[in-house]
Amino acid sequence: MTSAGALAKLGGSSVAAAVSIVAVVAVCTGAIALSDQQASGQDESNAAVLIPADGHVEWFVDQDGVVRSTESSRATGVEEFLTLPSMAAHALLGGLSDSEVRNATLWRETTTTVTDGETTQNGELFRFTDAGVESMVVWGGEVSFLYTPGLLVLPTDVAPGSSWQGEGTAFVNESLNYRSRFTAHEPESASLLKNARVNDARGCIETRGVIEYLDDAGALLLTINEADLWCPGRGRVAIDATVDDTVVIQAGIDAPRLQSQSATRSIGAWTDPSAWRDRELQTVRRDPVYGEDEGIPSYSVVPALTASGIIVSTRDSGDDLVALRYDASDRSLVHHWIGHPGGHAIALGAVGDIIIVTTSSRRIVAYSDAGERLWTRDTNDLVVAAPVSDGAGNAIIVGLDGVVTSVDAISGNTRWETPIGADVDQRAVVGVDTVIVVDRAGRVVALDRSDGDIRWDANGTEAYGIAIADDVVVVAQGDSWVTSYRLTTGTKLWDARYLGLPSAVQAAAGQVVVVSDEESVAFDPDDGTILWSRDGASHAIGDGKHVILVDRDSATLVDDQGETVLEWTIQVETDALSRHVLAGRDGIWSVQSLNSALRIGEP
Repeated sequence: MTSAGALAKLGGSSVAAAVSIVAVVAVCTGAIALSDQQASGQDESNAAVLIPADGHVEWFVDQDGVVRSTESSRATGVEEFLTLPSMAAHALLGGLSDSEVRNATLWRETTTTVTDGETTQNGELFRFTDAGVESMVVWGGEVSFLYTPGLLVLPTDVAPGSSWQGEGTAFVNESLNYRSRFTAHEPESASLLKNARVNDARGCIETRGVIEYLDDAGALLLTINEADLWCPGRGRVAIDATVDDTVVIQAGIDAPRLQSQSATRSIGAWTDPSAWRDRELQTVRRDPVYGEDEGIPSYSVVPALTASGIIVSTRDSGDDLVALRYDASDRSLVHHWIGHPGGHAIALGAVGDIIIVTTSSRRIVAYSDAGERLWTRDTNDLVVAAPVSDGAGNAIIVGLDGVVTSVDAISGNTRWETPIGADVDQRAVVGVDTVIVVDRAGRVVALDRSDGDIRWDANGTEAYGIAIADDVVVVAQGDSWVTSYRLTTGTKLWDARYLGLPSAVQAAAGQVVVVSDEESVAFDPDDGTILWSRDGASHAIGDGKHVILVDRDSATLVDDQGETVLEWTIQVETDALSRHVLAGRDGIWSVQSLNSALRIGEP
C-alpha cells in the first residue's frame, strides 16, 4: 500500500488513526522546506543546538494514555542509510551524489510504542544541510513518507520571527505531495509549556504551522495543524496538533517504571535434547509500506538471548541493537525492534527478559524484551565483560577497572558495589550465593551474592574459562592447567592438565567439561579424575545437565560418557564474518553475519 492509500484508508476520522499519523508526522516533522524569512544576527548553530545528542531518549504520553519513547541517533556517512528499508534506501541514495552520501551528517529518531505486549516502531531520518535540519524519510507505520526535496524541520538560523514554507513530493513514486507554512516564536503556549514540564524555557523555540498532504491529482487528503516546543539538546518536547478534526497531544513525561518484565526467569533445563530437530531460518525485516527485505545483523558483538526467546545483536555499525523474534509460521527470524543506547555496543547480556548493553560511551543501558528503554547509568570505566544474571533479578556487572556491581535489572538501582583492585575483562560466574570474578592476571575472587563482601581470593594464571559445579569452582587457564577451588572457602582442591587453548568450560551432570581446539575433556569436580575425552571443538554450550559441543559445521550432543547422542549439521556461509551458537529454552540457535540461521530444538 502506498502512503496515499494508507492516508485514504486512515482518513483521519478517529483518534487512533490521528495518533498513528502524528507519531510519524507531528512527532517527527513539523516544519517544512525552504526558509523565506529569518531573524537576523543569530548563531548558525541555532537549529543544531536543539537536536538531541547520540543516545538521548525522551518519553511522551498522548491524550489516551499511550506511552511512547523516542531515541536519537547521530551518525555520519552511509551506514545510517543502510538502516532503512531497502526501497527507501535505494530511493534516497539514488538522489544523492557520492560526496553527499560520504559526508552526510545524520540524525535519526526511533519512536517505540508497546501496547498490550505488542511493539511498534516508527523511524525518521534527518540530514544536516546548509539550509538546516531536513527530514528525508519516515518509515515503520501504516503511513510512510519520503521527501523530495528534503523537508526542512528547522532552518539553520531558526529564531522567533522566522517563517518558512515549501512543497514537494512525499513518497517514492510521487503519488503523494505536501505543502506547508510554518513560523517560529518565543515559547508562549501555556499548553505546550505545561505538557513539556519545562521550568525554564530560555533557549527553547515554539513552532506553529500547517501541513497539507495531497494526492497526485491535487486532491487534499489530510490537513495537520500543529504547535511544537523544541528545547536545547532535547529536540521536540511537546506537541499540540489537530489531524483534520481530531485533537492529538503529545506530553513529555519522566521515564516510567515498567514492572511487567521478568528478570528472574531463566532458560530452564532442557527437556529432551535427543528429540530435537533442526530448522533452517531466514532473517527478515517487514515494513507495512515498504514490504519485506533481508534483515541481517552483523553479530560483531556476541548476541544475547532472553528467557522469552528474543535474540539481540548489533548492526554492522555497532551502534544499534537489533532484536529478533522467531516466527514459527514461516520459519524466520523477524526484526522485532531496534535500540540505540548511544556510542558503540561493547557487550550484551540478558537477565531474564531484560537486555543490558555496555557501550563505548561508558554507559550501561537496559531494555525490555519489547524494546522499551528501562534505565541508563554511567560508569567510570569501560565494561567489556557481558553482564550476567545472578538468578534473583539482578545483573552482575564487572568493569574493566575491577569494580563489581550488582544492579536491579528492572530499576537499574545499585544493590552493592565492590572494587577488587585489578583489571577484569571476563564476565562473572554466579553460584547459589557466590559471585566468582577472575582478573586479567588470573586472580580468582569470590564475593557474597547478597552484599558483595569478598569471601576469599586465590592467585592463578590467565584464565580462559570458569564454571561452578555444585560447590566447586573450576578455572581453565591459558597454560593448559585446570585448577579447582572449594566454592565456600577458596581451598585449592586439585590441578589437572589438558591439551590446547581452551574455548569453553561447562558444568553438566556432575562433570566439568573443558573444551579446547585439541580435545574435549570431562573432569570429576571433586578430585579432577578424567571421566572421558574426545576430539576438540570450537565451543560448548549447555543447560547445567547436558553439553553440546560446537564445531565449525556441526553441533554434537554428548552423554555423560562422552559418546555422541545426536549430531546436527550447521551450514557455514563462507563469507560470514562471525557465527555464534546460543543456548535457549529447549533449543539452541546458530546465527551468523549473513542471512541464514539455524534453530535446533523441540519439534
